[in-house]
Amino acid sequence: RGAWILAGLEAPVPCGTHLFLALFKEAAGQWKLVLLDLHETRSEADPLGAREHVQTLLLDGPKVVIASTPPWCTSCWSVLHVRVEAPGADAESPSLLGHFEDSIYRCADEGMLRMTPLKGGIRLRYGSMAGLDGTTVTRVKTLPIP
Repeated sequence: RGAWILAGLEAPVPCGTHLFLALFKEAAGQWKLVLLDLHETRSEADPLGAREHVQTLLLDGPKVVIASTPPWCTSCWSVLHVRVEAPGADAESPSLLGHFEDSIYRCADEGMLRMTPLKGGIRLRYGSMAGLDGTTVTRVKTLPIP
């Protein structure tokens, strides 16, 4: 089956960083680029579709789960984006297997997000609400992955 390497390159953007991802497969002693995720453009003001607080999981298949939030200068609240990709027809055209979005509270002391692989999916645990007393409510979502 060969070995896999998921590598990232981080670049600074206003109010945060952006992460580009590449998946390589080893075959016959050579490494081949099989997936390049540059992320989608969100607007003219954000041509990279920048993302930060990135977490990834490499699952069998291979499938790559990418969870992130957009850079934000002034708020603990943001949008959690979760994408599931697999190699496509060529490295620069990954197949999008799934997408999920929800609000997220990024300033939780215990960490913003945890992803756990499950058979046939993943479990997400993330802060979603801050109470007036400073507590954070945690959401738990299970997402199926085809």
